[in-house]
Amino acid sequence: MLQVDPVFIWVASAAAGVIFFSSSLMKLRDLDIFRNAVANYRLIPEWAEVPFSRTIPVAEGAAALGMFFGLTRFWAAVALLALLCMFTLAILINILRGR
Repeated sequence: MLQVDPVFIWVASAAAGVIFFSSSLMKLRDLDIFRNAVANYRLIPEWAEVPFSRTIPVAEGAAALGMFFGLTRFWAAVALLALLCMFTLAILINILRGR
């Protein structure tokens, strides 16, 4: 079986953590801009825009912090992958809509 150097795992995890944490901070700095971006995708009901736009940056930041700890790294990576899939699907739907 192929062994991956633990240093590589830690560096890659830390890099992902820094990238996603900075992304969550950008969203949290101006929640109205993020809410407007969510609204412009027209994928969720209007009543859900505010709770969704408040929850996503917090979940992203929490998962990003989880990337720095061995005990939480796996589930943090799963959460971040789920967020990436959700963001990608939202973009794909809007491309297919011609937007």
